[in-house]
Amino acid sequence: MRFQSCLLIAICLLFVAACTNSTDSTATDNATSSASNAQEATNDASKKDKPTIVFFGNSLTAAYGVDPESGFTAIIQRRIDSLALGYKVVNAGLSGETTAGGNSRVNWILRQPIDVFVLELGGNDG
Repeated sequence: MRFQSCLLIAICLLFVAACTNSTDSTATDNATSSASNAQEATNDASKKDKPTIVFFGNSLTAAYGVDPESGFTAIIQRRIDSLALGYKVVNAGLSGETTAGGNSRVNWILRQPIDVFVLELGGNDG
């Protein structure tokens, strides 16, 4: 189970990294672009909240039985913060959730502004 958790975290981090914009340019272009991007980022930050990543799932997402700060969503948030990616992680896990239960509550979650949606269900269906 620890391997599966580590694998899920790695996949999520790769997904987040793939969602960031990155371009190659010359050193002169980088200096100009960096200054411009920093100003735009400051303006954008004041205009809207951070992009949101919602983890929707069962007890694995909810960190059932462990300190919430040890759950994978909290670990991913700390990693995102350490990389200054500017995303906000939301833990929408519910212990004991089944696919049918998730299906009945997903519409409520999707009413919120979401930029990335990570689905983790099925473990309780058996």
